[in-house]
Amino acid sequence: MKKLSDYCDISSGGTPSRKNSSFFSGEIPWAKISDIENAENGIIFSTEEKISEDGLANIRNKLFPKGTLLFAMYGSIGKIAISGVELSTNQAILGIRTKDEKIDINYLKFWFQSKKESLLNQGRGAALKNLSATFIRNLEINPPSIEKQKRIAYLLGKVESLINERKQNLKQLDELLKSVFLDRFGPQAEGYEDWLLVDIKDLAEKRKGSMRTGPFGSNLLHSEFTQDGSVAVLGIDNAVKNTFSWDERRYITEEKYKELQNYRIYPGDVIVTIMGTIGRSAVIPNDIPLAINTKHLAAITLDKTLANPIFLSYSIHSSPYILNQFKSKNRGAIMSGLNLGIIKETKLKRPPIELQNSFSEIYKKVDNIKNQYQSSLSDLEELYNALSQKAFSGELDLFGIKLEEEEIELSSFDRLQQSIDAVNSPIPEPVRRITETVNKVIPPSVQRLSKQIEALPQIPESTLRTLKFISERPEMQIHPFSHLDLFGFNDPKARQQILEHWFNEWLEDSQADELKLYRFWARAQRSLVDYLYEEDLEEYQFSVEDYDAVKKLVFKAIDNGLIKQTVDTVELNDKSEAGNRVVLVKG
Repeated sequence: MKKLSDYCDISSGGTPSRKNSSFFSGEIPWAKISDIENAENGIIFSTEEKISEDGLANIRNKLFPKGTLLFAMYGSIGKIAISGVELSTNQAILGIRTKDEKIDINYLKFWFQSKKESLLNQGRGAALKNLSATFIRNLEINPPSIEKQKRIAYLLGKVESLINERKQNLKQLDELLKSVFLDRFGPQAEGYEDWLLVDIKDLAEKRKGSMRTGPFGSNLLHSEFTQDGSVAVLGIDNAVKNTFSWDERRYITEEKYKELQNYRIYPGDVIVTIMGTIGRSAVIPNDIPLAINTKHLAAITLDKTLANPIFLSYSIHSSPYILNQFKSKNRGAIMSGLNLGIIKETKLKRPPIELQNSFSEIYKKVDNIKNQYQSSLSDLEELYNALSQKAFSGELDLFGIKLEEEEIELSSFDRLQQSIDAVNSPIPEPVRRITETVNKVIPPSVQRLSKQIEALPQIPESTLRTLKFISERPEMQIHPFSHLDLFGFNDPKARQQILEHWFNEWLEDSQADELKLYRFWARAQRSLVDYLYEEDLEEYQFSVEDYDAVKKLVFKAIDNGLIKQTVDTVELNDKSEAGNRVVLVKG
């Protein structure tokens, strides 16, 4: 067993001083963790920011060649990518290059992926512990022969390519549906100006309770849920993916249902998440058992002569017009949230029901194909995990894995490129036929505009949200020389406000059953690292005061009902009983 540094050269990059704008006006790719996360099929060909020759000199000419393994040490610990071009990086990324032919870079990539969970555990703690270059250099590794390494990498690479292909198929189908929706129901749609502008409440059945939220407070307690029964209880997890799905199963007794039958959910109802991850929506399937909704959901029973449930549900989570209304009505709130009043008063154009029904049929066909791809993706991921576990424990029989001679002779990077070519092969016939049909109805002007938009450089969404947050608060002093000064981290009051902003965003986005603060600090660290100067790395580490401020935010959220304290459950004698560990969950 040897150290990783015995096989590889390992070093980090750096950040040129942002006080000199000329450092960021060149053509040398400069990678941050966000570039690793957004890498196409795990390879970085371009970066969000570029630096000049002088900027490179400012970070001691740290330049990594094409084919370098890039490893994230901060925030998104363990994320990896391969450099598809010669590039530089910031100090949050390690560049790992093999010293000789004793180790294959593809094998090393999959080896790191197999150790991701243990690396994440190394980076956890009350105050987030980042991994260091020294820690990575000292990792112990016992690689098999180079031929076995290539066979392992080849096998896992083939399965990974299929996984990427399935993910790309699913993404294409989502983009296809959005294009169809915007083309048929956007401002450029034929007849749009003549459609009535209505409130969502105008589309509900004309009866009491056709728009409702679930029971509040003591009317329905967590302790009253059972693991089986005849009356299901629906929550955020059933709609968070913008399509109805069963996740955690919750039930109540028939006796309890008699008290809460006014909250019954019906087939074809539209449910909308109004707490936690807000604005997600789904349509209740026809085979739903007897069920009610929790306080975290709003439910709408529609007049189906006026509105198709699939049309309304898709509009709620994907119509820019509706999303902008939700955002404007939440401005200034401590925590983003919806309520029944906001949903009732939200406006939308009501197209002819025939057009809504037509979109619904397209949606169902695409959704059917998506389900097939999703099932295939799940099987492939399960296969990958099983193969990876056996490969790196030495249990995988590699004898039957045959590589063609020319593939063995290919460089590691070229074989990675082959994987990308395989993923970019023509999309499956069902998807192609639907895409061609859609393209026939999308006006050329809209297609040209879409291409122009796609060509624009993208600013990370997290950066836009933070800058928007600051721009709405004139009391925050904006300094012209650096992103960190722009973020206000030099001012204690502004620093606390931004921490609160990041905390609220994390709380809103969190979908985990248990809220763990190390996940918040990982996200906050990531937001911070992307804008650090190398010389300010120590100065801008989170402080004891920052941790105290976040503790206060937790207690504030508990007081406001956004977070609840409970205890964990343990299995004793095949029964679930309350444990002795206090845990935090969404309110």
